[in-house]
Amino acid sequence: MARLDPVPPDARRWSTRVWLWIMRRTFGRELRPYPVFAHAPKVVGNVMLMNMLFEMGDWALPVELRKLVHLRVAQLIGCEFCQDIIAAAGRKRGAGGKVDRLADWATDPAFSERERAALGYAEMVTISPTDVSDAQFAELRRLFSDREIVELTAQASFEGFRARMGRSLRIEHDGFEEMRPEQLPAAL
Repeated sequence: MARLDPVPPDARRWSTRVWLWIMRRTFGRELRPYPVFAHAPKVVGNVMLMNMLFEMGDWALPVELRKLVHLRVAQLIGCEFCQDIIAAAGRKRGAGGKVDRLADWATDPAFSERERAALGYAEMVTISPTDVSDAQFAELRRLFSDREIVELTAQASFEGFRARMGRSLRIEHDGFEEMRPEQLPAAL
């Protein structure tokens, strides 16, 4: 159960109502964290904007890899909501069975050398960014362009931000993982 109650619709600031209207149009419903975030109205809009920027646009990293990185970070932090929505989005966006085997990424042959390097780096960015070794970074440089390394760092760091918010506030899952990919909102 979430640590804070959602802000009732009639008690929300007008700007929050607008953002949540956009969310309902995009996802068909309000996603569980946002009525809780509505206690701090600026957080609602800013997090929604950051989400849009991290999901859309010209990314060098493929969406499947981004979803695997997001999911691994969410698993490490323990955000129930994040794991639920990212696992569903990952399956829909091509990560398939890797979503279910992500805990074994280091040894599972289904994961490519690039995926292993990216996931290992994402773990260190999440657990202890000051301990990314020179050897680990050299491996990234061998497998990824400078742009991809910056994107990978940003993706892991951003998911760390989202997952820490969800975990700290104990936001529960939203039931996306139980849905078939064709039932999921187009925005995922």
